[in-house]
Amino acid sequence: MKLTALVFDRQRVAMTAAILAAIALSGCGGGGGGGGSSTPPSTATGGGGSTGSTTGSSTTGSAGGAGSTTGGTSTVTASYSIIDLGALGGGQSSARGVNVLGQVVGSSDAGGGAAHAFFYNGVGMRDLGTLPSYPQSSANGVNDSGQAVGNATADPAIPAHAFLYNAGLQDLGSLPGGTGASANDINLSGQIVGYAIGGDGAFHAFLSTGGAMQDLGTLPGGTFSEALGINASGAVVGYSGTATNGNEVQHAFLYNGAMRDLGTLPGGVTSDAQRINVSGSIVGSSDIGGDASHAYVYSGGAMHDLGTLGGPSSFGYGINGSGWVVGSADTASGAEHAFLYKNGQMIDLNSLIPSSGWVLTEARGVNDRGQIAGTGTLGGKTRAFLMTPASAAQIVRR
Repeated sequence: MKLTALVFDRQRVAMTAAILAAIALSGCGGGGGGGGSSTPPSTATGGGGSTGSTTGSSTTGSAGGAGSTTGGTSTVTASYSIIDLGALGGGQSSARGVNVLGQVVGSSDAGGGAAHAFFYNGVGMRDLGTLPSYPQSSANGVNDSGQAVGNATADPAIPAHAFLYNAGLQDLGSLPGGTGASANDINLSGQIVGYAIGGDGAFHAFLSTGGAMQDLGTLPGGTFSEALGINASGAVVGYSGTATNGNEVQHAFLYNGAMRDLGTLPGGVTSDAQRINVSGSIVGSSDIGGDASHAYVYSGGAMHDLGTLGGPSSFGYGINGSGWVVGSADTASGAEHAFLYKNGQMIDLNSLIPSSGWVLTEARGVNDRGQIAGTGTLGGKTRAFLMTPASAAQIVRR
């Protein structure tokens, strides 16, 4: 069977290429339905936990004014303020998720050539450290209780290990007989999703509930899958291989007791699903033929194309309870810009912070207060940011 896959998250291309290479080398057969649960994961305490460099804080001010700040770089416009979240020990950082409290997680240079997971709490950026023997880490999701999930990595040839951060790092283990995993999202009930490597070497989506890791299997004829998001009801979304006309292609899925293929946009072959909100609306991306891909929202049983900022492609990453979507999109000039999609319109986030010095390239998450976390460039450095609407209440810190 020929393997055909396209991963729409631009930072995940290398990882999925490795998945496909591993599948090709191992000759894995087609996957089935969900498997049994594993034994409870082992626990390990990672290093770190220290506070990194001083970063931005919540900002108040009127339109056109600079507002008051404590550390970091802040700009206020009529609708949004933006905070540079800083970096732990190096020059760069990137945000992966935000919760309703305005707490942000991601990864940052930590000095010495290492990148560590971070947790921003409205006051500063905290180094979450990493698991023993794994020098690198990244936090990929955070729930409204401040629990974060992610992965710790070493050499590219060594499988990653998934972790839960809850006043320390806990190794989540893997599927029975497996060698590694990565965690991508966590809901308020503490259910965690990601991918894990089973005893057969296959990469499968997992759902961890109460410490038991369940293999969610694949779509029909598929040999790989990964879960990327979970909502408060425990509905899971992600992508899976599936057999189509003798080829294995990548399709978005919804798992709610069984894995369902969400298909693609018209003309497309491949798709993914990144996040799902409390109403069951799903955000992701699908190719539309050729080399172009478009962000979509899946609701009412169909994918709705969100378009672009004038260029060929867009990628949807986050969605809140009101159906606001964030992601990245190509402009007519060929630049990659972060966007907010609401009320049927795709808005370039850079237009909301004119003359700020920022170039916002990617928005990863949006909470129910309208705060947006993502990554951009400021002063020649790649930095995580948090945007807050002028109408939003003060960020709750913990």
